[in-house]
Amino acid sequence: MRDTATSCMVVDALIIAMVFAAIIAVPGNSEKGIPNFRHETLFKVFVIADAAALFSSSTSLLLFVRILTSRYAEEDFLKALPKRLLLGLITLIFSIATMLVASSSALIMLIDAVPGPKVMLRKSTIIPVTILAALPIIFFIWSQSLLIDVLLSTYRPTLLATK
Repeated sequence: MRDTATSCMVVDALIIAMVFAAIIAVPGNSEKGIPNFRHETLFKVFVIADAAALFSSSTSLLLFVRILTSRYAEEDFLKALPKRLLLGLITLIFSIATMLVASSSALIMLIDAVPGPKVMLRKSTIIPVTILAALPIIFFIWSQSLLIDVLLSTYRPTLLATK
């Protein structure tokens, strides 16, 4: 559990650094520092998804820190630590998904903002970017046997229940 928490903390720290940098370097800033896309729907999606990624990744990081600094009593291993690990993994997956939504919306805004004749329509931009952004999320969830194991061992009734 310590190794898992440590590994997930590294991923969380990378996500926090990336989404914080994206907040500071908002796509399409003018010379005065005002975002050019501030009235577009995609910009609002970017801001909301980036903030959600930052806050969920921070929450996940704190949950993993609590796992590493717990007292390791027997009742902690039975209830508290598995619940923290499960919640930490869920918020980590959510932060990865919202980070990809923010990155995709920024990419779509920048592609559509290229001057000149529009070679690609908005739908022909959104569909491939959405599919490509969904692939890592689907693969990560599909490969999370740890998440399923923790979920089942924490909330499934035990086979050897005491009478």
